[in-house]
Amino acid sequence: MNQHGVLLEDLAAELLGELPEEGRQAALTLLRTIHDAPYAWPQAPGGTCAGDVREAHFGCCWMRYTLREEELEILDAGWLG
Repeated sequence: MNQHGVLLEDLAAELLGELPEEGRQAALTLLRTIHDAPYAWPQAPGGTCAGDVREAHFGCCWMRYTLREEELEILDAGWLG
């Protein structure tokens, strides 16, 4: 696995540690997809904060995130399980 994969695994462990294994795997898949194409997802409605806030939905999980100087910042994440 490359260094970005390791970083994503570590990030997922910190952000999603309370989820059951199935939820962590679904959210990690979504996080990898966002990482590969962050601008492919629509902007979040309502402009909850300044900047480019986007939402990604994937199966039973979702994330709200922003990009700051080419880095992903996860604002919120959830799993419907």
